[in-house]
Amino acid sequence: MAVGGDGTARLPDGRRLGFTEWGDPGGDVVLSFHGGGTCRLFVVGGDDRAAALGVRVIGVDRPGFGLSDHQPGRTTPDWPADVAALLDAREIDRCAVVGVSAGGRYALACGAAAVLAGRVAAVGVVAGALPPEWYPGDDLVALAAADRGAAAQAARDAVAAIAADVDAAVAAAAARPGPDGEVLSRPAVRDLFAASCREAFRGGLDGPALDLLLTNSPWGFDLADVAVPVRWWHGSRDWLTSPDDVRRALRSVPDAELTVIRGAGHSVGVDIGADVLGRLAADLRDGTG
Repeated sequence: MAVGGDGTARLPDGRRLGFTEWGDPGGDVVLSFHGGGTCRLFVVGGDDRAAALGVRVIGVDRPGFGLSDHQPGRTTPDWPADVAALLDAREIDRCAVVGVSAGGRYALACGAAAVLAGRVAAVGVVAGALPPEWYPGDDLVALAAADRGAAAQAARDAVAAIAADVDAAVAAAAARPGPDGEVLSRPAVRDLFAASCREAFRGGLDGPALDLLLTNSPWGFDLADVAVPVRWWHGSRDWLTSPDDVRRALRSVPDAELTVIRGAGHSVGVDIGADVLGRLAADLRDGTG
């Protein structure tokens, strides 16, 4: 149940940042960041469970997605300043943040940024990707390191193919063998996923294409820079990143907790929203971070 519905905040440079709200309007605030190719509608905790937990969830569109204006040339470390401006606009002093899949690094960036020091109590990551050096065999990672212009075009071509036929892209995801196909073939999940993809491309391809390029490029900060507790949930059968790699990468994080969900895949966040929100809300209430 959306308590505030869709809205936009005006940023210092004049851009609009789009968001939508669910849950308890007086509850603990968790900002939720979407994965690649989706938007504010398809985030962790964006359903009726938030209200039951006493949590206010704000799903946020990254620049160039959904209701948010594009920001040419942006980098991942630029994101925390947008988040700080959103918190100011919504009169929120303190929150937790969570990112799913490609949104995970944006949540981690918030935990590492001086502009949000004291305002972010904890960082949640669900089925997150690691920095590109963890994927040496990935073609787009290699291309981004060797020829950024060519990588930008490849990212745009990939995004354009999805935007040209969202239904086919969603059907292909739902047909994937294993746990992800099972989750994404559920009618309610499939329909929300498709609607979120269509909304992601509302403003064109520039934002999603740049986002994909950044996913496969150096982050601009180190995991060791994250200064608040990190709570990471990962499926044991995630096809993108293995839990073992996540465990090794998190050794550099001062305060990290990894929960591996047995039998789950990359779409693990669909079924664990209440657990994620409850854990992050507890960090806020305990004064952690």
